[in-house]
Amino acid sequence: MRQNNKIEKRKAFASKSALAGFLITVLLLPGIELASEKKTGNVLVLKMKDGQVGKGELLAVKGDRLILMDPDTLTDANIGIGDIARIKVVKKSKFLLGLGIGWLPGAAIGAAIGHSKGDDKPGWFSFTAETKAFADGLVGGLLGALFGGAIGAALSADESIDTGSLSPQEWDKVLNRLKDFARIT
Repeated sequence: MRQNNKIEKRKAFASKSALAGFLITVLLLPGIELASEKKTGNVLVLKMKDGQVGKGELLAVKGDRLILMDPDTLTDANIGIGDIARIKVVKKSKFLLGLGIGWLPGAAIGAAIGHSKGDDKPGWFSFTAETKAFADGLVGGLLGALFGGAIGAALSADESIDTGSLSPQEWDKVLNRLKDFARIT
């Protein structure tokens, strides 16, 4: 009887270890792939003082000029800041990253809460602490993922800068901020 109990515990541990390994792999693979991607600049939508609208990937900020690449022709444009009335920075979505980051602590907290409830008294409808940990981990992971996804989406909201009345010092701040969005810093 005692030997049977040890075998059952080992099987349970092995299956939980396999599940944990699988989940860790699923969570880490997107991060590894993201890390291997080439850096691209954010897309800027520029409204010029003459009313024209231009769009392109921000390659670099050089002095008081923005170097953009036209997505259609793949040619670059060198635009002076004096010609720009408004800049819109189109940010890359961080929803999925927030989803993944939120899932892990949510699942861990949910599993800890579920396990802390302990085993139910034996009966026709009773659960073990491990079953409760698994169920509460799934619910906690879902809630954490939703919360993390919402934060990721909020952090990746587009940014708009009205440049009509900026002083030279304010332009310096804007240009330094735009360097963070450029492909080449």
